[in-house]
Amino acid sequence: MSQGDSSVSSYFTRLKLLWDEYASLVPFSSCDCDASQQKLKHVQQQRLFQFLNGLNDTYDAIRSQLLLMQPLPSVNQAYSMVVQEESQRLYLSGVSPVSDSMAMFSSALVGSNSRRHFSGSCDHCGVKGHKRDQCYRLISFPPD
Repeated sequence: MSQGDSSVSSYFTRLKLLWDEYASLVPFSSCDCDASQQKLKHVQQQRLFQFLNGLNDTYDAIRSQLLLMQPLPSVNQAYSMVVQEESQRLYLSGVSPVSDSMAMFSSALVGSNSRRHFSGSCDHCGVKGHKRDQCYRLISFPPD
């Protein structure tokens, strides 16, 4: 899968949906043994490489910087840095970048039909499409 004409947020959301679907089909062992920890580290590294490899060529510089980091960043850290780069480019070109809250809102719409029908807004963050009990700013963002 590659970014194509999508924003980095849309591309990452599509990847994350695939990873989540795969994880539901092939559950990961939850033991604390060394083999399990090594496999988890390998899966996280593969996801990082998959995300970076699918980015457009315009992100070659940030991709190289991320791959040179020791230790390698998590896929979420890499995503954050690439989105920041994308926002800077859009700002310099005069286009308004998509905010994180709007990206979160759009990813919530993709994953749940029930949220699609809620037309109100959160009384905590003000973003339309979710209620206070579903607000990631209150309940914390999901782990990698």
